[in-house]
Order: sequence, then structure tokens, then C-alpha cells
Amino acid sequence: YLQAPLEEVLKAAGIPLAEQKAEAVRVKIVGTCSGEMLVNMQPTAVAMIDGHRDLPRDSVAIRMQTLGSAASYMDGWVLFFSPSNAIDPSMVNQMCVIELITGDRRIGQLQRGYQSYTYNVVLLGGGALEDIEVKSANPITWIKT
Repeated sequence: YLQAPLEEVLKAAGIPLAEQKAEAVRVKIVGTCSGEMLVNMQPTAVAMIDGHRDLPRDSVAIRMQTLGSAASYMDGWVLFFSPSNAIDPSMVNQMCVIELITGDRRIGQLQRGYQSYTYNVVLLGGGALEDIEVKSANPITWIKT
């Protein structure tokens, strides 16, 4: 078994294997993000892109368009997430697509705020938003560079 594929060895050992999913899933790119980490959502899909086969089926994506900014190293990256209208304390310290109560969306790391019922957002391109009210936070599940 030294040169046999791992799946063959596992089957020979009697270990049931999960059914393999398709190689990739097609995901809608629903918006873009500027160097200021401001997300511009579109009412219809901008494009379709192949995502990782283990992404949740409701995943959507945002394309980073950060050329000429402090975050230009991310230009062209595609960030995948599952949309939700919720915020959960488990999102703290995670990179998320964050919707503020003003309707703006930002990409950054969610942190606890200094005031009750507020959050701080550490923006990926640098800077922070302090003591803001957040409507929803959707963790980034995968990044395609």
C-alpha cells in the first residue's frame, strides 16, 4: 500500500469515505470593494467565478479593486461569504463583510466597541472605525488570490 492512493488504503481498511463534491462551485460576484474597504454591492451579479468545492451553496463574492491604495496588495482578490442579516458575538476577531446601520458595508476585523452595543472595525487597508452600530456581519469563508 505504500504507492496506493490514500482513498484505496482507507477503503481497504473499511473506512467509509464521504461522497466527493464537484471540483468547484460557481459563485456570483455581487460587488466590489475599494481601497478604503468600502463595499459597493450591485443589484445583479457582476460576474460568476469558480469557488472552492466546500463553500456553502449560498455563498457570494466581492472582488477587491484596490489598485493605488494602501491595500493594493489585495487588488484582484475575491472574498467569499454567505449573506446574512444577523450579527453573532462569535464574529468578534474575524474578518467580515460588515453592514453598518447607515447601510454602508465595510471589510474588516470586527472588535468589541468601547460603548454598549457598539463595535470597532479594523479596516484591512489600515485605519479603524470606532464605536459604530452594526446591522450584520458575515465572516469571510474563503479568499481567492
